[in-house]
Amino acid sequence: MDLRKEYGFTDKTLETEGVDVKISSGAIVTVARTNNPKFKNYLRQLLKPYERQMQRKRMDDELLEDLTLKAISKYVLLGWKGIELDGKPVKYSPEKAYELMKEFEDFAEDVLDAASMRETFRAEIVEENTKNL
Repeated sequence: MDLRKEYGFTDKTLETEGVDVKISSGAIVTVARTNNPKFKNYLRQLLKPYERQMQRKRMDDELLEDLTLKAISKYVLLGWKGIELDGKPVKYSPEKAYELMKEFEDFAEDVLDAASMRETFRAEIVEENTKNL
């Protein structure tokens, strides 16, 4: 297996700036890759006050999930089109993204699935998907 062919094909700019991905019935989310530097640095900042708890494996799971969702809503889920709530369009903001991912776990899962797959950030696939959006 040639590692460069298998793993060296993602566009690092797209991984940080984001790409549009169709997640369901017309909804499109703009996602950055989950391992992008902005996300990792921000999550580190959020977790710093809890370093001692994490080292001792006493960090509350709900708190960890909450802080992770805050980081995702700011540096992974970067925008959307076609998102509605009770039939009304929802304008994107990091705060609204956090709120909706907290309320709708499956929505958060769809976002994370799209942001975690390396194929999402492969330039030729992004180009092809853009034609189909």
